[in-house]
Amino acid sequence: MSIVKRGNSKSWYIHFQLNGETYIRSARTTNKKIAEQMEIEWKAELHSQQYRGHKQRITLADAFHQYKLSKQGIASYRNLIAHETVLCRLLPMKKYIDELKSHDLERFKQPRIAEGVGAEAIKYGLLLIRGTLKFAQQLGYKVSDITFPQIKPPQNPLCYLSDEEERRLLFELAPDREG
Repeated sequence: MSIVKRGNSKSWYIHFQLNGETYIRSARTTNKKIAEQMEIEWKAELHSQQYRGHKQRITLADAFHQYKLSKQGIASYRNLIAHETVLCRLLPMKKYIDELKSHDLERFKQPRIAEGVGAEAIKYGLLLIRGTLKFAQQLGYKVSDITFPQIKPPQNPLCYLSDEEERRLLFELAPDREG
């Protein structure tokens, strides 16, 4: 067992090596038996990740935070921040991302429709969720397979300018016109 106390700390620390990599973590307990049990569980988790292909889990809130950090500096970053409050309000952010189901996305979509939000804004919110899932998967986290709800923007008929509207537009756009 590699349970140690450091300096003036009252808590036990877990310290071991696995496949040439050193792992150190505070057990945050003064009970040595609990710290030893935590070490056993941590080693078993790491072993299952490395040898059995089990992937690490992450909450939706943490996954979205990491996704948001990866998008800093892009033009649409401010839109992403603006949609964050809506996502936090309508999605179970404490849920693990692999527990997210299609019905959670429907529960995101329906209140947005009831609030009178346009189809494009709802679609953007769903795209953020999709991007977060893909990013978490690229980072090696366990992600569930979800069917995203369809959002159809309203069909607006094509409008053509009348002859009078066309004349006024061309007059306003004329390069030799003095304003």
